[in-house]
Amino acid sequence: MFFIHFLEHVLTLHPSFFGSHVKEYLSQKLLDDVEGICTGDYYIVCVMDMYDISEGKIIPGSGLAEYTIVYRAIVWKPFKGETVDAIVTSVKNQGIFAEVGPLTVFVSKHVCYHRSLREECGTEFSKAD
Repeated sequence: MFFIHFLEHVLTLHPSFFGSHVKEYLSQKLLDDVEGICTGDYYIVCVMDMYDISEGKIIPGSGLAEYTIVYRAIVWKPFKGETVDAIVTSVKNQGIFAEVGPLTVFVSKHVCYHRSLREECGTEFSKAD
């Protein structure tokens, strides 16, 4: 299921990027760092917009600046029992592998409970010639 979440991310910026275009650089770096990753609870599909960029804090001894960015993103969290569209990527004797966005799933041939599915699947999966 898809949700809109307010999230927070900390970015470190090298002094060579300080200047008038620092916000554009932070915006691009945020997109590169977080879009398409799995946080453990959900996948970040896309960043919609940034709400707050903190003032940079200089890290002592390195000269790097640390920025905290609050942003809004569309996230995807699959739930048990949720019906999703998948693209079959591989067929094996044990079952099929399919991709649901960034998620790879395995469906065992033993879960073909419905009679028509069992008849269609047969006792073994086989690759088409």
